[in-house]
Amino acid sequence: MIPEQIWDGPDSPLQHLHFGGPTNAAMPLLWVAGSFERNAIEVWKFNRQVPSVPPGTLLRIQADKPFLLHWTSDGWQSSTDTRSTATTLGIEFVDIQVPHQDGPIRFTFLWTEENRWEGKDYIVKIALDMPQESVPDTAKKLLVLDIGGTFVKIYATGCERLEIPSGPTMTPRQFVRAVKKATDGWQYDAISIGYPGPVLEGKPQKDPANLGKGWVGFDFGKAFGVPVKIINDASMQALGTYRGGRMLFLGLGTGLGSALIVDGVLEPLELAHLPYKNAGSFEQQVGAAALERVGEKKWTKKVFDIVEHLKDALQVEYVALGGGNSKRLKTLPPATIRSADDAAREGGFSLWH
Repeated sequence: MIPEQIWDGPDSPLQHLHFGGPTNAAMPLLWVAGSFERNAIEVWKFNRQVPSVPPGTLLRIQADKPFLLHWTSDGWQSSTDTRSTATTLGIEFVDIQVPHQDGPIRFTFLWTEENRWEGKDYIVKIALDMPQESVPDTAKKLLVLDIGGTFVKIYATGCERLEIPSGPTMTPRQFVRAVKKATDGWQYDAISIGYPGPVLEGKPQKDPANLGKGWVGFDFGKAFGVPVKIINDASMQALGTYRGGRMLFLGLGTGLGSALIVDGVLEPLELAHLPYKNAGSFEQQVGAAALERVGEKKWTKKVFDIVEHLKDALQVEYVALGGGNSKRLKTLPPATIRSADDAAREGGFSLWH
């Protein structure tokens, strides 16, 4: 049974959170004694079939309809049947604690609503040799890099935050050189990077809209000489902001970042370039260029309108607004919180713990 979170912060009626009461969320992402932690979870789904996982990982098998998972870790000498658990967004999942042993995990699906077997086995290998990016126990000193279209924010264990300029011509090599120069003399064992674009299995999938070219396929681990984990920048800020339940994160910066966390399950989003009414995209209405073009009053009205529409469409309990321009809002929309300045720092640190 998955334990439930207990809220230990001040009462927050808008989010239905009360001191000592349940958050109505299970615990792959959790609050413990007021600090955020992240269990090692690897998600397998049909459009992202991870080939291998390290032992000790929580392997989450995910689908969009109810199922019974028929699985084994000993070559079908024995097997386990586990019914999926539903989330409030219609996502069904089963968690498997990956054992410390040779041999893969094999599984198949019984689709319970149709009483139909999938008809094939799926395999996830157990990687006994821990990959370079999975060394959280030895990563005592961390560097967190939150890449934005105007600045790169730099956080490190025991150091003050730094900012270095980025901009529309910055390439990954220029980024690495600038970070190394700014952090000369700093000690760190591993790096978390918040990347302003889609990321799959820790790898950027597209060059950022507001930076230069060459980011896809660039070897950041080799360039920095330490293990590197990469996650979408809005997702990293969302991890550092999450308070349980169903949360939509929107990052109001040069562009518009977005991420969704439902009952502890993180789903990166790319809402920025979706059409908004007959007036271009969401990003064109609330990005930095829109703020400069229409002024703060009209921009604020657009932010309120978009927050309301996305909150209703995604059926979340609350919205978190982050990014530099969120500070321009003198008031917040209903059921909305402001992400803390150090949310990216906390989210980046959580990737290694």
